Amino acid sequence: MRYQYQIGHKEYFFLADEVLSTAAEFLARIIRNQEEEYAVLRDGELLQIGWNCFRVVEKEGKYQLFALDYTKNPFEDSTPDLSLALAYFKEQSKAISNAGIQPLETTFQDTLIVETGALSEDRIYMIRDAAPENGDSGWTCTSVFFSGPSSLEDYVKAYTYQLRRFCEQAISILHFPVDTIAVFEKGRLIEVVGEDNKKLL
Repeated sequence: MRYQYQIGHKEYFFLADEVLSTAAEFLARIIRNQEEEYAVLRDGELLQIGWNCFRVVEKEGKYQLFALDYTKNPFEDSTPDLSLALAYFKEQSKAISNAGIQPLETTFQDTLIVETGALSEDRIYMIRDAAPENGDSGWTCTSVFFSGPSSLEDYVKAYTYQLRRFCEQAISILHFPVDTIAVFEKGRLIEVVGEDNKKLL
């Protein structure tokens, strides 16, 4: 579906599934606010909105929003279909609202530490030990039943968008605060607790 808007003398549009219309309209309100304050609708402009980043491309006097392509290399590839980006935005917003938490800014290009055992185990933990700093999200992804030695070889660094390869639903809780622990079973969110073991989801 094509979503088209006018802000002053500028027209812009983007493409996304019709079922994501609520998220699309929310994005449009953010774009309007940013355009009115910062004039962001310029060819080549990159817009960081929440976890996502969007690229502005001018075509025949109109502006189109492209999403970074998380199915490929988002540092190089983009897509005219904003559906995946808006789906993540929708799930993140829903999780934040349901948990009633103050979100910490986290982006697709922030990194996390992944225990190699988590890549093959059915049950994994997502643990936030620290607030985001210098591109580090503060998250660690670890397996519950991994029993190997704890050494540097047991851990790798990954970008948060790469969670989609082995635990996509974890992307929905990336804005949760320090001391959050989330449990996933075969990629499905089971429980989220916060400070003092308070249940969040």
